[in-house]
Amino acid sequence: MESDTQRLERFHADFQKLKNNREKVPLQQLTTRYARSYNTLVAEVMEAWEKYYDIFKETLDLRNLREEYNQELVNTGKTVQIMAQEQSYTGTALGIDSRGQLLVETGDGSVRQVMSGEVSVRGVYGYV
Repeated sequence: MESDTQRLERFHADFQKLKNNREKVPLQQLTTRYARSYNTLVAEVMEAWEKYYDIFKETLDLRNLREEYNQELVNTGKTVQIMAQEQSYTGTALGIDSRGQLLVETGDGSVRQVMSGEVSVRGVYGYV
């Protein structure tokens, strides 16, 4: 019988494949394949949320989560198109800052901070 640790490792490996390939898998398929129940999955998500919230509360910003978040950010190092009300531009996504703003390096070498709600971030060839 598969242990919880083995099941979690297999789930993580499959999740990484899904994330990297941008495949869509129904939540029900993931829960029935890996979790004993939907309640177990929700409990695991809440435990992770509490862990990250506790880290956030230390500084009330994202500085202690920034490195891990940037490792998972799909646009880091990629060209993105920023659609702002006043103008649109392209640049390279560098990650987020301690406030959660996306840092984008433009063609002239300057770095702009992009806040959610004021812009739409899209991949150059469609939604990312």
